[in-house]
Amino acid sequence: MGFPSPAKDFEEQPLSLDQLCNTRAPSVYLMRYAQGSHREYIKPNSVLVVDSSVTPTSGSLIVATIDGEFVVRRYVLAGGAVRLEQLDEPTKGRISSDDSLFEGDWPQFFGVVTNTVTFS
Repeated sequence: MGFPSPAKDFEEQPLSLDQLCNTRAPSVYLMRYAQGSHREYIKPNSVLVVDSSVTPTSGSLIVATIDGEFVVRRYVLAGGAVRLEQLDEPTKGRISSDDSLFEGDWPQFFGVVTNTVTFS
């Protein structure tokens, strides 16, 4: 027999990525972001938790497809137009929905980045 440990009351529950980031939802995907973003404090090779059921708001980080390739952009609403900006260089490579010079198909929205997971 014996006495129960007094430290038993102070035990922490194990961390679960499923519980913290709701990764079991059918609309949630994990994506590795190889390049990272200094401005957004995302280290290279971090894992992004992307939820395709969330509607983006101005300032959200989103994943979209441009020319068949997944990209991470900042979603900005400005004056009724939507802009997609690169994370580290917002003025470079900007795509705007009211840009008459934009050639090609408008990027397809995939999901909103809800969390990032960084491994050391």
